[in-house]
Amino acid sequence: MMLLTKKKSDEIGYNRVFVISEVVESSPAAKSGLRIGDIVLTIDNTPILDPEQSIKQITNVKPGQPVLLKILRTDMIEEVTVLAGDRALKK
Repeated sequence: MMLLTKKKSDEIGYNRVFVISEVVESSPAAKSGLRIGDIVLTIDNTPILDPEQSIKQITNVKPGQPVLLKILRTDMIEEVTVLAGDRALKK
């Protein structure tokens, strides 16, 4: 994910958002229908105020637990539920 510019964030009415920059094939994100370029506005109905906190929020979700994302895609706001997947442990 990457942050959207302040100008674009102001245009869509959200102070902080993420842009999906990669969707891995067969991943939970891909299975939920997320696409490169989707703009994530909220995570579980929580606005993105602090990018680091939002990343922690996502990484603390247990595998199989749903995460509700409000996204902007080609000028339409949609809600997408992503089921958290297993993460490989780094040694």
